[in-house]
Amino acid sequence: MWKVLLHNDEIHTFEFVTETLATAIPTITRMKAHEICVTTHNHGRGLVTTVWKSQATQHCIALQRKGLSVSVAKDGSGGPNQGGGGGDGDGGGGGGGGGDGPSTE
Repeated sequence: MWKVLLHNDEIHTFEFVTETLATAIPTITRMKAHEICVTTHNHGRGLVTTVWKSQATQHCIALQRKGLSVSVAKDGSGGPNQGGGGGDGDGGGGGGGGGDGPSTE
């Protein structure tokens, strides 16, 4: 399984990021998208979802095309978390942002 991680930036509004997450990833509600935004803002990055690698790559590319800073990372826990998630919250930063392919960690 692979994690899709949203990295904090000081460019996009909560409203834009919430709408983008909820629109681009059908399993994420607006409420969950807002929670992901808060976690990302507070901790530098947040867990968007944990899915199979091919789907994580698709989500990452779609979100990067909308201008968000997103990366994918291998998840060591094993199980899917289709509904989005709380926070990865280690204060990390960086990430993708507009490239042709997903960033990986």
